[in-house]
Amino acid sequence: MREIENLQRVLQVQLPEQYRRFLLQYNGGVPDPALNCLYRIPQEFQSQFAEGFDLVVVHCFYFVKSPIEACALIGLNIDYRGRIPSDTIMIASDPFGDQFLLGVGKENTDRIYYWDHDSEGFDPPEDMYHNVAQISPSFERFIDSLEPNADR
Repeated sequence: MREIENLQRVLQVQLPEQYRRFLLQYNGGVPDPALNCLYRIPQEFQSQFAEGFDLVVVHCFYFVKSPIEACALIGLNIDYRGRIPSDTIMIASDPFGDQFLLGVGKENTDRIYYWDHDSEGFDPPEDMYHNVAQISPSFERFIDSLEPNADR
């Protein structure tokens, strides 16, 4: 619990209850022994993506306590400041460098977003959401909807 309180203090955020419980139980981690899980983007959010893009791969959830700095929630979120919207934090990645963000602001608390690194650009944009799309209304629904990757 102390690590989660420290995470919130350092990142200056209040984490949604479901995500705090997830961190307490699992401390992040790989969601499937095959290293990947699938998330089917609900129809209500598909209009934000190219036609046929309705499936994303979740490779790893970042850790509160991690011996590997590249997988630690605090370090990664500090490194990405100015690259992701300030009312979100990175919580997971796909195998290709895209990120899954958790809303932590007043207007978007608990929502899950997909951050496309290929569309990021080199200069800080005026619209930090230009390469971000909502994919789930809540962390709980996101987790409950993960499927094993049958191809692995």
